[in-house]
Amino acid sequence: MTSLVNVVCITQVKEADNSDRLSLSIDRMTSQGCGSSSDVVTNSQRHSSEKRFECTVCSKRFARAGNLAVHSRIHSGEKPYQCHVCDKAFITSGGHNRHMRIHTGEKPHKCQVCDRAFRTSGQLNCHMRIHTGDKPFKCHVCDREFRESGHLSRHMTVHTGGGPVHKCSVCNYCFHHFSHLQVHKRLVHSNRRPHH
Repeated sequence: MTSLVNVVCITQVKEADNSDRLSLSIDRMTSQGCGSSSDVVTNSQRHSSEKRFECTVCSKRFARAGNLAVHSRIHSGEKPYQCHVCDKAFITSGGHNRHMRIHTGEKPHKCQVCDRAFRTSGQLNCHMRIHTGDKPFKCHVCDREFRESGHLSRHMTVHTGGGPVHKCSVCNYCFHHFSHLQVHKRLVHSNRRPHH
């Protein structure tokens, strides 16, 4: 027979304005709690915002000792999970498992819109921005927006002198290559379309 207990769960909730708030609830649940197979004490610690474990090197704090142990490998250089195909090593088993998909070709994360598949959930999330039109990375100099942080970083060299700058006379977008500026003007600022 499964026993019922009162458990305090503190969870982080994303508000509509993108701010975070903590939500406190007292739930009557089984020892599995919120679906976890761990015991009630461990499950309560997982949902607690209290970070009792501190890294002695960088002072970063963690709610669980196991997370601190994994984190400390960053400082020690320990990488206990090694790929048997290419000998690359990893700090976490999750990192190792994601890496193995390169060798196996497994792509378990599938786009529900176009059926394209990806090795990691992060790659899928980035891909989804194509469908949603979301461009969360904005240049603070010219307000141009990008889907990926790397695209913003590459763009920033336009403003920092990382290469020749070709500026659109209509909208002030900047390009490293004159040919990119020409394509931009044709596609954005003229009625002419390619291959017509």
